[in-house]
Amino acid sequence: FATLFWSLFGISSPKSTNLSEDHQFIEAVGQGLFMAYHVMSIIVLMNMLIAMMSSSFQQIEDHADQEWKFARSKLWMSYFDPGSTLPAPFNLIISPKSVMYFFCGIRDIFLYLYSRGRNRRSSKKGSLVMEKGALQGFGRPSISRQNCKYAEIMQRLVSRFIHQKKKQLREDGVNADDLLEIKQDISSLRYE
Repeated sequence: FATLFWSLFGISSPKSTNLSEDHQFIEAVGQGLFMAYHVMSIIVLMNMLIAMMSSSFQQIEDHADQEWKFARSKLWMSYFDPGSTLPAPFNLIISPKSVMYFFCGIRDIFLYLYSRGRNRRSSKKGSLVMEKGALQGFGRPSISRQNCKYAEIMQRLVSRFIHQKKKQLREDGVNADDLLEIKQDISSLRYE
């Protein structure tokens, strides 16, 4: 029985409770107490695990609607990103938006080269370092501008969510007026 018990829990060997001297009763009591300790600790740990999992699941369940709304909003925002606006078979055909991006990109290159030439002529040193990302995007909004816009929108959404939660807590919670009203009711009952 002891070997089966210790192999079930796998914590220590069955020989860990053996004494060097031959005391069967003391060994049996010690082994029984050690087994009871392990059984109780495992029961407590299992209950704690179940409680933590239940609490985590409840928190996830409580916030599932909000998470779904944020995910839905993010998906909707992805539809407004500049990209392919046509379904799969038609996106091989050049769209007017792509042609516009191409010509805007060529215009940006010529404007950059023209301004670089003017700056070179007007500059005393005659050297001009190309700005980082000057040709980036070819007419499309730059990645950093898109990231800034995305961050600003997300910041507004989060602040609006926090504001609504605070407002809801103020409305749901007990405020000073409620406490004053209860105090007046109690004092009026006392004098009646």
